[in-house]
Amino acid sequence: MQRTNQTAFFKRRNLTKYENRNKNRNNNRNQGSTLLEVLVAMLLLTLVMLYLANVVLHATSKSHNNIRQIQAQYLLNDLINLLSSNDGAINNYAHQLTSAASLSSSAAAAGSLVDCNISQCEPDIVAKYQLANWQQQLHHLPNGASKLNVTSNKATASLFWSELGQVENYTECPSKTDNYYCLSLDYEY
Repeated sequence: MQRTNQTAFFKRRNLTKYENRNKNRNNNRNQGSTLLEVLVAMLLLTLVMLYLANVVLHATSKSHNNIRQIQAQYLLNDLINLLSSNDGAINNYAHQLTSAASLSSSAAAAGSLVDCNISQCEPDIVAKYQLANWQQQLHHLPNGASKLNVTSNKATASLFWSELGQVENYTECPSKTDNYYCLSLDYEY
C-alpha cells in the first residue's frame, strides 16, 4: 500500500524516483553556494574597505606635507623680508647649516641680545637679534634646518626638513628623494 502511494505521488508530480532524488541534491547545492557567495561578498567588501582606508591615509599624509611646505615658504619669505629691511648688515645673517635641534645656543643668544624692538640697535646687532628669533621658528618643521649663503649681490636661503631623520648631511637641495624636502629662495640686493 505504501508503495502505491509513493508511485501515485510521483505520477501526480510527473517525476520519477530518480528525478526526485536529483532535485533534492540540487536544492542542497544551491544552499551551499549561497553561503559561498556571502563569503566572497564579505571578502570583496573587506578589500574595498582596506583600499578606502589606504586612500584616506595617503590623502592625510599629502595634506601634512602641503602644510609643511606652506610653513617652509612662510619662513623663507620672512627671512627674505628681514634681509631686505636690513641691507646694510646682510652679511651678519649668513649662517651654515643650522638645525632646530642645535638651536639652544641661538635661544641663549636671542635672550642675551638687546631687544631691538624696544631700543635702537646698530644694524649688525639687529641682524643677529632677528636671525636668532627667526631660527627659533625652525621647530615648526620636523628635523628642520636652515642655511643662508651671501655673495656680493645675492643671498640664497635654504630650508631643509625630513619626516624620518636628521638632515645634517645635506648642504644643498638634492634631486628628488623620498621623505626629504628642501626649499630654496634667492634674494638679489
